[in-house]
Amino acid sequence: MKFAENRKLAWIVLVVCVLFSLSFSSERALANLRLQVETVFVSGAHNDGLCINNDLKERAENAYNIASTASNYSAVDSALVQAARDASNALASAETISEKYAANVACQKAVEDLYTAVENTTISETDRSFILNQYKEFQSRADTIKRDHYNQRAMEYNSVLDQFPANLLARLARIDKLELFDS
Repeated sequence: MKFAENRKLAWIVLVVCVLFSLSFSSERALANLRLQVETVFVSGAHNDGLCINNDLKERAENAYNIASTASNYSAVDSALVQAARDASNALASAETISEKYAANVACQKAVEDLYTAVENTTISETDRSFILNQYKEFQSRADTIKRDHYNQRAMEYNSVLDQFPANLLARLARIDKLELFDS
């Protein structure tokens, strides 16, 4: 019995080739889609740098600047200054999206506490103005993060992974859902 004459074996080979081709091309398509969404987090929806990742870097820098300026005044609680510096460093060094989210929440609290303390302290007008500007920028970046497209795109991607046949192909290719930038 020759291969060319065995229709059953030919059909099995054909089905295996089609399934392999579909799974390989689908895996690549899912991986490319995932990369596009991840790029929104680190480079922006239009690859323009307007993204959560850059906003977090700026927030870490603003927090550090506020803490550094406040540290010049002995009337400002040094524990609050150190907490803001630590939170700034944690935010700057966070790696995963969930780590960045947690560090951002902690940084928000530390900066709020320090800013409240500075408001109730006598400091130079120059430093007060500088801290106010840094604080406004810090808060502005938080507002920008809330309106960023990443979470929407990640939810759309995760929704695709929940649907057939992507759910099967994702499991086979070990492609996971994306983390959202929230709790």
